[in-house]
Amino acid sequence: FIASAPSGHTCDIARGWRLVRVFDHFMIARDVPKTPTETIVLPDVSNAGSCQFADIRFTWEPCTNPEAVRSPRPGWIEWMDAEAFRGPVELRLPQPGDTFQPLGSPGRKLMSDLHRECRIPAQERAVMPVMADADGIIWAVGCRIAERVKCTPSTRCAIRFSATPAMRDIQ
Repeated sequence: FIASAPSGHTCDIARGWRLVRVFDHFMIARDVPKTPTETIVLPDVSNAGSCQFADIRFTWEPCTNPEAVRSPRPGWIEWMDAEAFRGPVELRLPQPGDTFQPLGSPGRKLMSDLHRECRIPAQERAVMPVMADADGIIWAVGCRIAERVKCTPSTRCAIRFSATPAMRDIQ
């Protein structure tokens, strides 16, 4: 019955494991850990650091050689122009109606639409964190950064952010 079910449909297997229909494939997953309810304000991101948000480990480090900027895992490792941040940087959960302008997009998008485009499974969309500053979302973790924080030829200092999720799913 799950083969013909819509995306997001689950079937319990045993001891906290379930079979999940995710778009056109299946995933075996453990129960998702408890969702954080608080926002984490990152310490000064101009210095290297790290923090934990739910089951994702975040690290960051500045780089004054923008030519070295490379992103081998788009969505999970991102480079941003350090001078583009406005106010403190924070990690939080997406809120209903959140929008931002993803890198390469001509306009703003709802986070819910971006998560669908990035093929984030429905049951994980509400728990995928976003990084924001005083002007709004700068990184939809697992998807894309905002157009306004991209590195350009005039970037003098970039910050490399990395998000490493705990291994909880087998695809």
